[in-house]
Amino acid sequence: MPILTDWIVPLDVDDVFAGQGADPMIIRRRSPHLIPIAERALGEAQLLIRNIVIYKLLDVQEISHNQLKLTDDHVLHGDFIVTHLGNAVRVYVGACTISEALELQSARTMKADPVYGMALDGAASSAIQKLSDAANDRFSAWAAEENLQTTIPLSPGMIGWTIKSGQQQIFDILADVSQAVRLTESSLMRPLKSLSFVIGIAPEVAFKGEPCQFCSRRGNCAFRKSRVGNRPCLP
Repeated sequence: MPILTDWIVPLDVDDVFAGQGADPMIIRRRSPHLIPIAERALGEAQLLIRNIVIYKLLDVQEISHNQLKLTDDHVLHGDFIVTHLGNAVRVYVGACTISEALELQSARTMKADPVYGMALDGAASSAIQKLSDAANDRFSAWAAEENLQTTIPLSPGMIGWTIKSGQQQIFDILADVSQAVRLTESSLMRPLKSLSFVIGIAPEVAFKGEPCQFCSRRGNCAFRKSRVGNRPCLP
């Protein structure tokens, strides 16, 4: 199925802090009064989050002129794409979202109670990161069942793949799957707490590093210290 909703993605109080760009250990030590606020935000967030992953699995039919020609006349192009997907036999093209409810509640709350509103936003940021982790794990497991490997998840905004170009390529492919995640004219995703990706499947992947190596925010990323394995991050 190209739409997956059967996700159980655990969150805890430390995720709320990490999603705000803070070190949970430091917050617990220096600002313990924020813990009950984070606990309350976590409880509300878990009621509002709706995890959705949409995707297409496409065969790679030909590689030529910096392009991957895929099933149904779809195309992914650019040096960055060919470098990472040059030996792929299939690709997952997709997007994940936690939907709009938590995002909207955070924005409403921010006006009256900024501290609590930021805690809600932190929960939302960590939730979409953890959903992307879970999606990557599932796609990797499916590939492993065929004795195949998966590439690092490639997301628009990585060094070498601009947001405008990458998002347009991805959402041209996903246009007939679902409107759960939409692309605006300015290349922003709606809901904002969404993430798009391309994952290659190959007998042996060409590059086995980390997405962080290609991230334009790698020097000041709030999530980098806690990343494990090949995970995409918010653009």
